[in-house]
Amino acid sequence: MKSCPEGFEFFGTNSFINELFKFDGYKLNVIKNRILYKIDKNDYTEFDNNATIEKPLVDNTIEITHLYQEYYVEEYSGKVVKEFNDTKEKVIDLIKGNSILVIKVDGIIVGFCTIMFKGTDLQMIGTIFIDLEKRNRKLGKSLASYVTKDLLTSSNSVFLMTTKENIPSNKMFESIGYNKIYEQTNGRITVGNRVDGSAPN
Repeated sequence: MKSCPEGFEFFGTNSFINELFKFDGYKLNVIKNRILYKIDKNDYTEFDNNATIEKPLVDNTIEITHLYQEYYVEEYSGKVVKEFNDTKEKVIDLIKGNSILVIKVDGIIVGFCTIMFKGTDLQMIGTIFIDLEKRNRKLGKSLASYVTKDLLTSSNSVFLMTTKENIPSNKMFESIGYNKIYEQTNGRITVGNRVDGSAPN
């Protein structure tokens, strides 16, 4: 701990993390609690509201980059601000890798969904985001359903990870057939996280 003042970050299931910190005298500063979901072909329930969902073009990079920046601000409560150019490069890579789909309203891109580990047996929905002003129209559910159906054509299962506290998002995924596998915690311990307030040996 003395040699690493920034501390250590841990990821694991809730049960593992709770066991780990029961014995060593440290408490964990939780960064985020997540839920891992899985869906199999037999569990899938399609939802289609006739929204326009498609693969974006490189010409759409700027629109998507702005949405991606909005996502980071919301997801991390303003604590993570991504530089425009760095985010733009990431978006270009996603478009060229066929790892992102967008949803449009009146011809304008209002949301996106990324795909992780595409073409493998562990395909996952990565980030799904709908612009704040366009929510409560079931656009997110339509996008999630579309992407899930597409991934299930080449894989028996699809996975995704959500924020535990995002109840509406979790209910949305469950409504199209996703099942909870386990809960995950990630957090950081530092010297100041000693339960008894003492310095490390």
